[in-house]
Amino acid sequence: MIGAQPYARVYLSPAQRAATKIGSRFSVAITGHDGALMARVRMLAAQSSFTPYYALTGNDANRLAFLAELEFDAGAASELAAGLPLQATPKP
Repeated sequence: MIGAQPYARVYLSPAQRAATKIGSRFSVAITGHDGALMARVRMLAAQSSFTPYYALTGNDANRLAFLAELEFDAGAASELAAGLPLQATPKP
């Protein structure tokens, strides 16, 4: 979360990836920080980041993970340290 425009990298399931678009909004809860921060999707991976051999077919395909970058609203995360654990929840 360092830099001019802080962002977080998160991994989405196939169902989450299908429902998410560039610009989608997320509420982000960060460990040790009171309240949630708002962020928007600035990047979505088209291919999975990690594909275990058993996840190529059938029900195991749900184990794929797709990288997304969430850009925090201006000034929202400027004072947070890099690498903090977080949980992102999509907003309608």
